[in-house]
Amino acid sequence: MVYLCNKQQDYLSKKYFLPACAQTVIYNGINTEIFNPVHFSGQDRDSLRKSFSIDKDDKLILLVARINPEKRHTDAIKALSMIHQMRAVIKPHLMIVGSGNPALQTKVKQLVSDLQLDAYVHFAGSQSDVRLFYYMADVFTLTSESETFSIAALEAMAFGLPCALTDVGGAREMIVEDWNGTLANPLDPWSIANAWLNALKNNQNGHSIRQYIATRFSLPTMLDKYVNLLSQPMIQ
Repeated sequence: MVYLCNKQQDYLSKKYFLPACAQTVIYNGINTEIFNPVHFSGQDRDSLRKSFSIDKDDKLILLVARINPEKRHTDAIKALSMIHQMRAVIKPHLMIVGSGNPALQTKVKQLVSDLQLDAYVHFAGSQSDVRLFYYMADVFTLTSESETFSIAALEAMAFGLPCALTDVGGAREMIVEDWNGTLANPLDPWSIANAWLNALKNNQNGHSIRQYIATRFSLPTMLDKYVNLLSQPMIQ
């Protein structure tokens, strides 16, 4: 059995009483050459943000996830409202990339209107290439109540973005608290709001975050581990 993270291994090995000798963890890997901000160095980031009515000095939080119940988009909207109600200097925008359950999309958009956040929440819909949104953003987030090991979060960090993730699945195995991101309690908009604020204050050099991904979670690193696994003698 190959697991995507240690937390998945802990859960499934106990549930199915699997022997330790027949298990291993191999993290997801991404192509850090494709997910590289250098490809957009000629793009005017300020103009791209302005096309969504986001000023150059505004902070932009990016959420890339299908609009399905387990992704808890409503918690993200509530967290944004809480930050705005703090009357803080920071009044971030939230960009949502993804589509999904039509009824839930309607519910999420209605919540945006009810909380008077129409000018601060932007729906980009489904996108075949999300790299431009990583390039525009200041922080990446997931507000899910369940995940395994998010490829989107790895892609975002390959662009140098700090991440604010709910502490589910393998999030704790990719995030070093207060360095490349912050963890929040799932189903808790207040905790998510504070994680966003911490990530927005992150002064870590984006190049260091990118190097962390290139070293630990690159596609070659993942493939080398699979080749090594397949080269081992079969357990009799």
